[in-house]
Amino acid sequence: MFKCLSAHRRLQVSVTEVVVVFCLWGTDVSRAYVFQASRPSDGGDNPAPHTKGETSWVQEECEEIKSAECPKGFIRPPLIMLSVDGFRASYLKKGKSVIPNMHKLSACGTSAPYMRPVYPTKTFPNLYTLATIWITSEKQGVKAATFFWPWVIPLERRILTILRWLHLPDDERPYVYAVHSEQPDTFGHRLGPLSSELDNPLREIDNIIGQLMNGLKQMNLHRCVNVIVVGDHGMEEAHCDRTEFLSSYPLNIDEIMLIPGSLGRIRPRDPKSTTYDPKVVVANLTCKMPTQHFKPYLKQHLPKRLHFANNRRIEDVHLLMERKWHIARKMPEKLRTRCGFFGDHGFDNKITSMRVLRLLHTL
Repeated sequence: MFKCLSAHRRLQVSVTEVVVVFCLWGTDVSRAYVFQASRPSDGGDNPAPHTKGETSWVQEECEEIKSAECPKGFIRPPLIMLSVDGFRASYLKKGKSVIPNMHKLSACGTSAPYMRPVYPTKTFPNLYTLATIWITSEKQGVKAATFFWPWVIPLERRILTILRWLHLPDDERPYVYAVHSEQPDTFGHRLGPLSSELDNPLREIDNIIGQLMNGLKQMNLHRCVNVIVVGDHGMEEAHCDRTEFLSSYPLNIDEIMLIPGSLGRIRPRDPKSTTYDPKVVVANLTCKMPTQHFKPYLKQHLPKRLHFANNRRIEDVHLLMERKWHIARKMPEKLRTRCGFFGDHGFDNKITSMRVLRLLHTL
C-alpha cells in the first residue's frame, strides 16, 4: 500500500458493419481500398502463408544479413510494425514451447528485455507514441498503410492483406505498414496474466507471426523487410475484491464524476460548478485510511517522470493506484456473484508488470 507522507493530418480507419476502409497515402495523394469482411477478397494473388514441403522460417537457423536483399522493383526495405495488445514482457519467458516464432525473433534479431510504456499504461496513449513513423514517412514522401481496429476481420486476414499490399506495383506499394492485434489483451483481462490458460492465445498470436514470416520468405522478402513486434502495455493481476470506493471517504460524491478503474480521474459533475475545489478533493482523500490503496494528486503534482499534467483534457485530480487495485465511485447496491476479470493495466508505468515486449527483425 502507499505510505502517507505530510495538424497534422490524422489517420482515420472507419468500421461500418462489415466494410472496413483502409487508407494508403503519400504526400499529395490519398487512396482508399475497401474490403468486404464477410467473404475472402476475389482473386488468387494473396500469397499463401506456407507451402507444404518447404522449411518454415522458424525452423531455419539464424543468418547474418549485412545489407538488405530486396527483389527487383523495391526501392527501399519496407517496414512492418505489428502491435500486440497487452503483451506483457514476461510472456517472452515462455520460450520455444509456446511462442517459437517470437523466440526466434528475439534470438536472431534485435530485442530488449522490456520496453517501458507511457503513462497511463493504456492502449491509445501508447499507440500514439509509436505512431510517429507516420509523420516521418509522410515528410519523406513515403506511402504508409495501416490495418488497425477491424474487429470483424481475423488477424490472419490482416496479415494476408499486408502481404498482398507488398505485391502491389512500386508506384502503389506502401513502404511503411502498421497492423494491430487485439490479443492477448482480451484473454489477459479475462484469465489474468499468470494463468496457464493464456498459453493458447499466445500460441495463436505466435502462429500469426509465423505466417507473416513464412509469407515474407515465400515472396523472397524475408531478407528485405524490417519487422517490429511491439506491445502497448503489460498486464497485472486484478479482481473486483480489490476495489476502493470514494463513498468511504469524506467526500460529496454527488458533486463529482469519476473515471474509474486502475487509475482514477476526478472532475466536477457540473463543469460550471462554483463550489468544486480540486484542492479540497485531494485533501479529503489524503491519508484518510490506514490501508489506503491509492494516492491522490493535483495533476501538476504528479511525479514528473509520468509526463501527465500539461494538457487541458487531463482532469485536475488524479488517483495513482496501487498495483492490483481499482477505484470506484461507490459500493454496488447488489453484491456481485462473480467477477468478470482477473487482469488489468493502466497502473504506474514503473511497475514491472506494465513492461512490454519489443522485438526487431531489422537489416
